[in-house]
Amino acid sequence: MAVDWQKVTNEYITTNKSMQKLAQKFNVSIAGIKRRAAKEKWTEERTKSIPKVYQKTTEKIIEKIADQESSRIAKILSAGDMLLNRVIDATGELGTAHVKNTASRRTIDKENGTVSFVKKEDLGITNSLIDTRSTRNIATSLKILKEIVLTSGVYDEALSKVDRLLEGVTDAAKR
Repeated sequence: MAVDWQKVTNEYITTNKSMQKLAQKFNVSIAGIKRRAAKEKWTEERTKSIPKVYQKTTEKIIEKIADQESSRIAKILSAGDMLLNRVIDATGELGTAHVKNTASRRTIDKENGTVSFVKKEDLGITNSLIDTRSTRNIATSLKILKEIVLTSGVYDEALSKVDRLLEGVTDAAKR
């Protein structure tokens, strides 16, 4: 069986395998590999190629880490967006109360002597005092949101929005 010297050469140049291991792997004498390596200057080629291999490996690692970090930041920002929407909704409900009005009406059927009750419920929203517990919960949520933004590494505009909301909630709590 003929030896594929191109494979032997490439493996020597692009890895840190010894000539002895390559001789065993490709079933070639160590003397034959050494002669060919000296003639074709494999060691010089390896010396030139190793930094390129490390560079490519490093680039692949960096790309993979960047993809993972990008995905992590996207998840953090998505969670922050969901929390921010809930905080905005809750802030809009400060100073309001949900009221349930019920009215009952009794009817008597004179022909068969039965009595029936009709119950009517009406849901409404009315103004009320600001609930300090709800305000504290919103402030806590905003602080958590601020930490999410800080963790994500995306500060600028998102952080200033959170700070403005936090100031508004703090002001509302003081009223």
